[in-house]
Amino acid sequence: MKGKLGYLISGICAVGVITYGIYLAVTFNNKENEESKETSLYEDNINLESNSENNLKFYNSLSKDEKIKIARELFDDYINENRTDWSIVKSQNLKREPVICLTDYRINDIDIESQDIHNFTVSVSYDIQYTNESDMWVAGNGELKDNNWVVDKFAVVDITQINDKYVITNIGTG
Repeated sequence: MKGKLGYLISGICAVGVITYGIYLAVTFNNKENEESKETSLYEDNINLESNSENNLKFYNSLSKDEKIKIARELFDDYINENRTDWSIVKSQNLKREPVICLTDYRINDIDIESQDIHNFTVSVSYDIQYTNESDMWVAGNGELKDNNWVVDKFAVVDITQINDKYVITNIGTG
């Protein structure tokens, strides 16, 4: 029974991640089409200078450090967007308020795994401290430690360039 529950929770998390990736892609694409020039601090951090003459050149000019910075900002946002189980409550039409799922986290390391013209994949090593109300972050990998910490979690994150912005398009455990 416990194994089936783990698969169910992992499946729900995967649906949430995919939904979040689609949401970001649509949101950023819609913002690109608006006339407004206002951008949030988040967009300022990952917004890339437009180069209408040669987009390939501007992509390839990103250094490894710049890609890691983009990946860290996007993964930070992903974790903070999933600080509660709002996506599960919404997707399953649950009749309750979302609960807080984590109290703390650390991103330990990010490495570039692969890249092509408009995409790159990173591996992320991180630790998460989940709450007593939700063990959503226990699913997948990592080692359970004291005080609700799951350490040595690992994710493989696909990042795609859409226009002059980057979004997470997929997150998996390997």
